[in-house]
Amino acid sequence: MTTPRNRPASNDLLGEARVIVERVAAQAGLPSPAVELAPTVDRPGAPKANAHYQVIRGVPTIKITEAALRELPSDVLESLVTHELGHLADETWWKQKRRQYLAGLSFAALLLFAGLIAAATADTSDADMTPGGVTMGCGAIVASAAYLIFRANSRTSELRADRFAARQHGNVSSAQALFAVWDREAPEPTQHRRLRLLFRSHPYQATRLTAIEAEITRQDPPATRRT
Repeated sequence: MTTPRNRPASNDLLGEARVIVERVAAQAGLPSPAVELAPTVDRPGAPKANAHYQVIRGVPTIKITEAALRELPSDVLESLVTHELGHLADETWWKQKRRQYLAGLSFAALLLFAGLIAAATADTSDADMTPGGVTMGCGAIVASAAYLIFRANSRTSELRADRFAARQHGNVSSAQALFAVWDREAPEPTQHRRLRLLFRSHPYQATRLTAIEAEITRQDPPATRRT
């Protein structure tokens, strides 16, 4: 991994971040999103050297932490930015998945409300409350399934962005270096990994590296590589 170069003071970091994002976006053939600096872009305890893509008030935006701009080598920072641009390129796919999730939640809320009304009505008329209870239970199941599917789609979105970055860069070393930094800051869990995966928004790093390597191989099969 290359050594981090000297980077400007805090008040100049945003300008540098914009230059990097605009250059990488142009290379990828994408419109340049807005850029913001942030102290953190994820949950408390997550890696500090990070970035995050989101749409803020209709504006595609990449948030980059100061730690990422100060600490990451240029090639690793560029790989991180390219991954976030992969989310921008994938926005149509993600909007479809988000609509499906909201539809599932709406249906679950309808079942819960209908079951609650049915149970309350049965209670006041001394009728059987079982149908209302069953309907509420179905609503809870639908809500849980929608949440787990949303998490699975989120993990798929990260792998799609990883593959996008792999197609742009054609190497896995930058991702390995970034994950090494993250492991030092916030190591991945080692116990109950299969159970934890159900609730994670990101795949485990080993899965991500496998996807990146597979995409690079698909783009440049070993038999066609120059020695």
